[in-house]
Amino acid sequence: MARPLSLDLRQRVADALAGGMMVRAAALRFGISAATAVRIGQLDRSGRGLAAAKMGGHVKPMLRDAAADEVHRRLAAKPDWAVRALAADLKAAGIDVSHDTVWRFLRREGKT
Repeated sequence: MARPLSLDLRQRVADALAGGMMVRAAALRFGISAATAVRIGQLDRSGRGLAAAKMGGHVKPMLRDAAADEVHRRLAAKPDWAVRALAADLKAAGIDVSHDTVWRFLRREGKT
């Protein structure tokens, strides 16, 4: 898995860029991409700090709005669906989801 660059390396790149070194030369010198060197320079000039931002985060649920309403409607009509059967029924209705997505949605909703 990728990990953020160390604060020490970020500071050295920022110092080199602030000292007048060209972006591509700094990228080559420190073994990073030119795009990363540009972003580090932008962060340094903006004064937001060079600390790495949080990686990852919340993934929005796939079943929301109309799709969630369809699941609720189907569960109201027939409360004893198997997860795979419910996913297949949703696919037949044009809502392309996996059984795992349906299972996670039901778990978030507090359904068993």
